[in-house]
Amino acid sequence: MEIGVKGGRNAEVCSTAGHFTAYSTAERMRLKQPSNEKIRVFSIQSPLSTLVKELNEYQPTVMGGYPTVMDILTEEQKAGRLNIHPVAILCGGEQL
Repeated sequence: MEIGVKGGRNAEVCSTAGHFTAYSTAERMRLKQPSNEKIRVFSIQSPLSTLVKELNEYQPTVMGGYPTVMDILTEEQKAGRLNIHPVAILCGGEQL
């Protein structure tokens, strides 16, 4: 219920340089409904400051990504540079 209340924005933080499952799945979902702005891919190839800025602007409700990237973003959140409050964070693609 809270996901709907907060807008249901889904952020997938993944590699966009190649054929990776997370990226291709998110893109397929996004392209299936081009008007759906609730799914957005954020590239881990972007500079960290850019990624943080974009996530702050987007304010995802649900975020998915690699555990190592989620760890880095957690440190950015603790340092006060990242200010997001997703209701769910999903990790995959690597071992925790």
